[in-house]
Amino acid sequence: KYYHNVARIREKKVLLLKKMNQLFHITLLMAVVVAAAQGMKCFSKADKKQQEKISEHFACETPKDTAIHMPIPEGYNAVSPNLAMVKRCHHNVCEGRAHNCVAVDTS
Repeated sequence: KYYHNVARIREKKVLLLKKMNQLFHITLLMAVVVAAAQGMKCFSKADKKQQEKISEHFACETPKDTAIHMPIPEGYNAVSPNLAMVKRCHHNVCEGRAHNCVAVDTS
């Protein structure tokens, strides 16, 4: 009787391990499918156009007009007009296109 119970317990353990192994593989497969599905996300024309605008803005292919404050020379309290429009990249980031950007120093 004792050996019969031990054999049943072993069978149940083996069956449980097989099921756990199957569950692990199914979970792993689902994670791979979800990751692949997110990578294949399709964009609409409007989304693509917006992405191009953002990329162009940050890549600074064409610097945009930016208002900068004019420096006040020594001995003066104010300068009028106190703003000037210059072509600048957003946050002065050019990424290899330095010839298109104006230097940060305005003096």
